[in-house]
Amino acid sequence: QPLLSIYLPIVGFGWKVLLVQDQYEVYSMVDTFKKNFYGVLLLTIVLAVFIALLISQSIAIPILKVTTGANKLASGELDTRIIMGSNDEVGQLAKNFNYMADSLSNKILELNETYDKLHVHAKTIEETNEHLDRKVFEISVLYDVGKKMGEVGLDMDKLLDVIMDKSISAANAQRGSLMLVNEDDELVLQKVRLWDSEKAETIALETFSQNITIKSGEGIAGKVLKTEKMYVMNDPDKDTNFKQYDDEKRKINQLVCVPLSINNHVFGVINIANKLNEQSFNDKDTELLLTLANQAALALDNAKLFKLAITDGLTDLFLVRHFKNRLEEEAKRAKRYNGVFSIVFIDIDHFKNFNDTYGHQQGDIVLAKCADLFKQAVRIDVDIPARYGGEELIALLPETDSEGAIIAAERIRTAIQDYEFPGQEEPLHVTVSIGVSTFPAHADTGLALIQKADTALYFSKENGRNQTTLYNEEMGVVTEK
Repeated sequence: QPLLSIYLPIVGFGWKVLLVQDQYEVYSMVDTFKKNFYGVLLLTIVLAVFIALLISQSIAIPILKVTTGANKLASGELDTRIIMGSNDEVGQLAKNFNYMADSLSNKILELNETYDKLHVHAKTIEETNEHLDRKVFEISVLYDVGKKMGEVGLDMDKLLDVIMDKSISAANAQRGSLMLVNEDDELVLQKVRLWDSEKAETIALETFSQNITIKSGEGIAGKVLKTEKMYVMNDPDKDTNFKQYDDEKRKINQLVCVPLSINNHVFGVINIANKLNEQSFNDKDTELLLTLANQAALALDNAKLFKLAITDGLTDLFLVRHFKNRLEEEAKRAKRYNGVFSIVFIDIDHFKNFNDTYGHQQGDIVLAKCADLFKQAVRIDVDIPARYGGEELIALLPETDSEGAIIAAERIRTAIQDYEFPGQEEPLHVTVSIGVSTFPAHADTGLALIQKADTALYFSKENGRNQTTLYNEEMGVVTEK
């Protein structure tokens, strides 16, 4: 039998022990040990895995829950909470996480509420700013209208232009028209103006018919005249009171008709058509237009009353009282600034005989036309033409010396001399005599200038009439004025 032997020394005695063992028995023991070792190793691994699973259940999975919850919370899932049954460190961490999530949710809720309040406040501020901007715009428009109306004064034609321009601009519209009531209580078209996009201003439409009249109750404008109320139309196709134009260029898409009234008496209508942005006329547009119309009506009425107070009804020239007031103002201004001005005094030749021959009615026609030719021959908005009395006319020519006054006087004289007055079977002709005086060459007061001009007029009559005479000192003063 194979044997295994080994010498083992015995320390301290110097002996040696010989061990002899059967080889198969030795290897059998080794095999048994190996098998036991592997069994123990396998058992150890199984125990290690089991312990790892226990640790994972108690530590790793809770930490994973915390990590997952944190990621969800970070992504915006504010209702995320961690359910943990243990009270260890991980359980405490979960409680802290839930507390933090609750606090964060409350803060975000507070922030949302604050944001909503700020949003409401911001909207309120925005609306307030829009309202203030609108009011500033309206005030600026009304101020501009008042300023422009003050600049044009008694010129009704220019005053109507200002009213139309500002109404079209305020409503952001394409065009507008203005109608006034005549003696037959009918609306008569006076003005038509259009918005010119290239020039960014309104322009006059000169080609419209001057004879368009609308009776009370007819059409939209007639209805406004009858009811004394503003009419707004944003859908013409559905309005039975409106008849659309056949011409596409004149087509009405939106329309506002505003009455011009004083003391509940309508004397005109403003028509504003077609918004530039093609939107409907809103309450802001109509409110501003109504305010403008009220201001325009007041201005027109004041201008009419003031004109009646300072102008002659027959000739439409200024009354002598207004003329003398302006003359004194011009004299003071000329003295202060060393200026110069002249007076032109006119008398229709043989006018008493003319009235006796053709009648006073024909005389009034001639006098009115002479006054019209007189106004056409002087400078608009500069010179002051007036009816001095009877057939006598007078004009103040600011910044005009004697030479310029003679030229103006001759222009007046020839215009009247060449005009053919109607009313008889054949045209009638009249002539005028004119006297001229100048400040300060002939006098330094208004009354003295009138007397000198009347004296020059007297010399024109005495020397054959139908002529212009400049005053000189040799004439003296032969007048009772």
